[in-house]
Amino acid sequence: MKAVGNIAAFVIISLILITITFGFGALLLIVHLVLMFKGAKKRVAAAEDKLKNSVLMQGENLVSVALQLRAHALYNRRKLIAVTDSRVILMSRKLLGGFSMNDYQWKDLRDAKIDEDTFPKLSGSTLSFSFLQSPSIVAKGIPSESAMTIYKYAQREEQAWEEKRRVRGIEEKRAASGGIILGGGVPGGPTTPGAGDISIVDEIRRAKELVDAGAISDAEFEEIKAKILSRQAGHV
Repeated sequence: MKAVGNIAAFVIISLILITITFGFGALLLIVHLVLMFKGAKKRVAAAEDKLKNSVLMQGENLVSVALQLRAHALYNRRKLIAVTDSRVILMSRKLLGGFSMNDYQWKDLRDAKIDEDTFPKLSGSTLSFSFLQSPSIVAKGIPSESAMTIYKYAQREEQAWEEKRRVRGIEEKRAASGGIILGGGVPGGPTTPGAGDISIVDEIRRAKELVDAGAISDAEFEEIKAKILSRQAGHV
């Protein structure tokens, strides 16, 4: 709905300028319209060329690129959003030439959302990204088809990195709890009675702490306990 409001405000302001000032206001309006639409295709092509030939790193693959719809950029430069296999990139042209760019790594992605506008053909969709280490970003007025492509890819990256962080957290908990592994015992620890200070009770207790911490499942705990007990039985 914001896009519709932007257009309505633009039309109203334009009519006021023409009606009240006739001369100078109308001239400013004409200049603004000329600057807005003249050469727009060339500027878009230049932005995409800059992205592909200067911004992307060696080996980085472009997944999708989309330009903000005009309805969301009547008073400012349109933004370009691109996603690659390693990051999200936001680009915008400066007033007097050149580009400004911000990028956000997939590994820091916490959540991605999409919100399609009431009139998608006119004002597209809004993409929202939140990150672990960076401020959240919002890209409004992205063509709906491109926005959905970007959203689906972002969801895949979000799930992949969430699983990687989960696995890393489990490994860190295991290491912090004494490094018990499914092979039985503690790495570098005793394998026979009297070989060290860690008793069977201690090993089982550490395994139980891993269950309580969520680092291993009940089934894994039972497997560890069975191996510890069977190892002890073999030395009796």
